[in-house]
Formats: sequence, structure tokens, C-alpha cells
Amino acid sequence: MADSILAADTVLADGTPRRVDAADPDLLWALRGGGGELAVVTALELRLRPAPTVFGGRQLWAGTHAREVAEVYRTMTETAPDGLTLWLELLHFPGSEPMVAIDSTFLGAEHTARDLMAATDRLPAPMTDTRAVMSVADLGQITAERPTPAPASHGANCSPHWTIGPSMPSSPNRSRH
Repeated sequence: MADSILAADTVLADGTPRRVDAADPDLLWALRGGGGELAVVTALELRLRPAPTVFGGRQLWAGTHAREVAEVYRTMTETAPDGLTLWLELLHFPGSEPMVAIDSTFLGAEHTARDLMAATDRLPAPMTDTRAVMSVADLGQITAERPTPAPASHGANCSPHWTIGPSMPSSPNRSRH
């Protein structure tokens, strides 16, 4: 991101406000991460870049397949490139049977993502598979998360939703109500 910074509004150490841009290349370089404690940045002007192609979605299986889905997830995460992000989720909502999901995003072409996730094709057919090409703005649709915060719900009908990520393979790191 540092190379996307075109200008910065700052307050220098002596309290002087100053706009730093290409007219002051040394200070702009320093503010981009070149070192030193020269100023407090109060605003940034950034160069916009085109959003990348994203392929992603959710594959959902009955909870009876949790062990085999988790094994495929483990295998895929061992060799996944940086552009592929995977989440393993164990879901159990009130009034429904347990389910297991692999949510995914890939920065790149659909065919490459499907090749990287081919191991899921050897699992029993998922109940749903929402994977598709999408815009970055639509990433929240993968898990059906609201685009704005909602009030917390703490009642008898509230069931936790656990996400197990690669850095914490056996610990819940998120609870959603």
C-alpha cells in the first residue's frame, strides 16, 4: 500500500500542519515507511487501483461428513498459495442438524481456484456450493454476514457459530450470534 500513497496531511513534531506530496519526495518517502518519527499523519490521499478478480463461496455438507471435510481442509491448507484463503466452519443452528462448511476466496481465475480445491470434488456432494466469481464488495455474502453491525442477540434461540482457522486448528476464534 505504501506505493499507493500520493500525499499526506500531517502535523510535524513542532505542531505545524503540513501537506506532504511529490513536491517533497524525501519526506513523502519517509512517511511511506522510510523510517523516522517525523510527523503525525492525519489524512492520506491514495491512488486507487482496480479490484482483483475474486472467486469464492461456501461449500456446505451435513455434519456427518465433518471428519472427512476437515481432513480435506487440512490437506488443502498445507499447500495453499497466498491467494487462496480457506475457513473450516462447524455450524449448528437451532432446529437443524449439524453442518460443516468450507468457505473460500481466491484472488485469481476461477479455473485456478477450482484446481486448487479439487480435493473437495472427492467428498460427498455438498448440500450447497455457492462458489462463483464475485466482486470484492460481495465477499460478505460468502458467510451471509450483514454489511452493518447488528445488535447482539442473547437468548434461548442463540447458538454459537464457531470458525476454526489454520492458525488455531482446535480453538474457536469467533463466535457469532
